[in-house]
Amino acid sequence: MTSAEHSPLTRKLSAFVALSEGELVVLERLHERRRSFVAGHDMVHQGQSAQAAYILS
Repeated sequence: MTSAEHSPLTRKLSAFVALSEGELVVLERLHERRRSFVAGHDMVHQGQSAQAAYILS
């Protein structure tokens, strides 16, 4: 079992749909890019050009 299979996102998605092996691989790649942020500090700033999506857990 991969670490993505234990992630909150994978568990939530699995409650609604059966995930294929390919989808689990994609979720694993997202899980590998995990970042931590200090509570109370900005994650993004006005005018920041980098595009990203964050899943908070």
